[in-house]
Amino acid sequence: MAKFDKESAQIIFVAAIGFVLQYTCNIYLARLISANDYGDFAVGISVLLLLAMLVDVGATKTIPKYIHSYQRKADIARISGLLRGFTTLAFLFAFLIALLSSGLAYLDLDITYKAGTELLHPLFLAVWLLPLVALSNILASSLKCINPRSNSELPRASSYGLTLLFLSIFTGLGFQANDWSGMTLFGIANVVILAIYIFLALHYIPRNYINTVPTYEWREWLTTSLPIMVSAMLFLGTRQVSLYMVEALDLNEANVGYFSAASQTAQGLVTIYDTVNLIYGSRIAFSILEGKETTKKTLGKITVFMGAFCLAFLLLLVMFGKAILGLFGPEYIQAYPVMIILTIGASARVMSGGYTTFLQYSGKQNQVLIVQFSILILSIVLGYLFIPRYNMMGAAIASTVCFVSMSVFFVFRALQLLRKT
Repeated sequence: MAKFDKESAQIIFVAAIGFVLQYTCNIYLARLISANDYGDFAVGISVLLLLAMLVDVGATKTIPKYIHSYQRKADIARISGLLRGFTTLAFLFAFLIALLSSGLAYLDLDITYKAGTELLHPLFLAVWLLPLVALSNILASSLKCINPRSNSELPRASSYGLTLLFLSIFTGLGFQANDWSGMTLFGIANVVILAIYIFLALHYIPRNYINTVPTYEWREWLTTSLPIMVSAMLFLGTRQVSLYMVEALDLNEANVGYFSAASQTAQGLVTIYDTVNLIYGSRIAFSILEGKETTKKTLGKITVFMGAFCLAFLLLLVMFGKAILGLFGPEYIQAYPVMIILTIGASARVMSGGYTTFLQYSGKQNQVLIVQFSILILSIVLGYLFIPRYNMMGAAIASTVCFVSMSVFFVFRALQLLRKT
């Protein structure tokens, strides 16, 4: 397990660099534009990430489940079909959604406009970035399964550095800072990300994985991937629904920007875990093949490792959280208690993440799906009850109650299943 700890620490370190650079760019953007515009930008990015999960059809978690099994059998044809099939599907779905959104904008529907205005929402631009984000996610998942040494979060980190550079240059040239400008810069960053991922794929993915005549097992793959896709969307929806509801129910438009800054800070835990989970997912899939005892040890190691990381992160925010939020602007400091509450919920999610993946890879993905759907409904109900009375603090409480409840259930169910195995 020493190797496991070493690889995990390296991946977390690199992912943390990427998060810090991304976070720095958001701070800089928030200081250039108003809290209202920053809230619109945050909503656009949030919906983009949610749609990216839709268009990849669960590929980022389905690929790790099957690729190790195919590698052990030397079944190159099915590996080729798996990689080709999901990549093509993601690109087609992304293009169709972009066309649909353009049609909605042409029809002047409210979904593509800012509420109460005739200004086009930056979400319209965001959907045309879907192919970039979806293909990057699939390549990242494939690279980390086929060759973990590629450590493809490093180019993501460097690309956010380029984003900051672009932002500095455009600002220096007098470019108009608004939510559309922020979305444009996000697009530039993702062009760079995708280009580097393609370069790494050409270097690390064996040519015979692509050149071999593919064999497609769509029924088997989609039976796994569709519930996982819906599950991932429900999780992200539960994570982001509070932001959407603050925008819809809070009379103070600036609170959307403040809540977004607090949520981004707290969700740094989940952002880093999502990166690490691409490696953990592979290890969990492998441990299931090895047997119950190996699986227990792997899950225990993941929980302890991530638990220590969560505790350190929470202590950091308790001590320096106000100063961190103050980087966005002095008015953002009022979101400090919201950030702490959201961090507790994020910690629960991260510490239970390995058990959730275990349930999905053990054929219990439908159970995970039902629970996450129930939690999403609960989150919406609690939001309607709390936000009108407590504003963004109510949104934070609703989100955290839901994540803690969901995490406790998944851990309990996974341990129950391991005892029966």
